[in-house]
Amino acid sequence: MRLLVSFALSAGIAAGATAPAAAQTTPLTAEQPYHQTLSINPIALPFGWFAAEYERAISPAVTFGLGGTYFDIDDDRAGWFDAKVLYYPNETALKGFAVGLTAGFQRSTNTGDFLDFSDERRTDSGATLGVVVDYNWLLGKRDRFLIGLGIGAKRVLKNVSDDSALDQVIPAGRFQIGLAF
Repeated sequence: MRLLVSFALSAGIAAGATAPAAAQTTPLTAEQPYHQTLSINPIALPFGWFAAEYERAISPAVTFGLGGTYFDIDDDRAGWFDAKVLYYPNETALKGFAVGLTAGFQRSTNTGDFLDFSDERRTDSGATLGVVVDYNWLLGKRDRFLIGLGIGAKRVLKNVSDDSALDQVIPAGRFQIGLAF
């Protein structure tokens, strides 16, 4: 829960700090007048997951983003926070295909993996680095409605033992719905 609160505060501070600057600047490109997006994964909510992202264009082809995810299913809990830098080769930031790097932190608690039926509760955490491939669609009359998909992977930056709650390499998936502004 602390991770979720930290993410919300960080995204709010980032949005608030950049809002006056965004109001005074011209659009990054004629095709893309919006500088930032805010999105969540609504499909995951009924399953005990919460995922949110904030992304801001810093040039016509590069964005910086913050994202956080938390889930609590049975006795397994995990939360992670990532910062990411994305490059949009079409040079329309926030729209279309993007590749990028992530850096973050993950904490997991569980009572065993798929083949381990013990009741021993394990908790572990560590910093991560990763790569992502994303695609964003901006839809609607003013191209403000965001649908985003992506895949990637991240690696925990410490040696993870066999009895850890973390995996050394963690796959990542992304489905987000939100608004550009």
